[in-house]
Amino acid sequence: MHIKELIREPPYEFATLRLEHDVDNPSGTYNAIWDISLCNDGTELSFNASFWNNEYAPLSLSGNTVYTKDIRADGDITADGKITIGNKFIVNEEGDVGIGTIAPETELHIHDGVIKLDGTTPAWTSSPWRPRIVMPTGSSWTTTNVLQGEDYKIGIGMAQTGWYFIEGKENGDVRYPFRVGLDGYVHAGAVEIRVASWPDYVFEPEYDLKPIEELEKYINENNHLPDVPTEAEVLENGLNLGETDALLLKKIEELTLYITEVSEL
Repeated sequence: MHIKELIREPPYEFATLRLEHDVDNPSGTYNAIWDISLCNDGTELSFNASFWNNEYAPLSLSGNTVYTKDIRADGDITADGKITIGNKFIVNEEGDVGIGTIAPETELHIHDGVIKLDGTTPAWTSSPWRPRIVMPTGSSWTTTNVLQGEDYKIGIGMAQTGWYFIEGKENGDVRYPFRVGLDGYVHAGAVEIRVASWPDYVFEPEYDLKPIEELEKYINENNHLPDVPTEAEVLENGLNLGETDALLLKKIEELTLYITEVSEL
């Protein structure tokens, strides 16, 4: 390795010290060049390197700021000021982290981005759940702005008693239109269930209504109404609310037809 030259070019803003080292390679001889440049007023120091005809990004020091393209560290990186990568990432002096923005408004601010979690380590012992977000009870996820045409934000809160769907106004008023309790209960003002069909067909003239004698025989033999699941089936499989409501209406309509037949006797 040798000092090749000292470069001072007009207007003499930088003085550059060039180091050069020839390297033998099976495909030929290449040189490695290092340039160390010092600003004329002593405010900036930069390093440039070229290896095997490939140029590498420079490292510059200006005042208390370090400029470079890539940083790789096997240990700690410590800074008394902010750390910025382009205009997409920052850790500012307060410790706030911005991703997609260099002006974070909270401790972690992600602008126009997606959070992706993956992994294979179970969140709990003997649990199929993998990555998880850990937050204390009393925490919530909320929208950043009020809903269009409304005066409240919405969110989901976690409490000791379950999950709460939140409507919160700017004045501090909060209500909970929907809650899923840890006791297995769902609390809501109303529930709308979509169904594929509705048993109005019972009142069609061609509907095959079971004779009441056959109905009585079926009940005596099976201890439940036709088409209605048994107690054992419900306890094992639970209920589909939409299907059950339709089935109950069907039985009410059949009962109405039986009453009509009796009244005509």
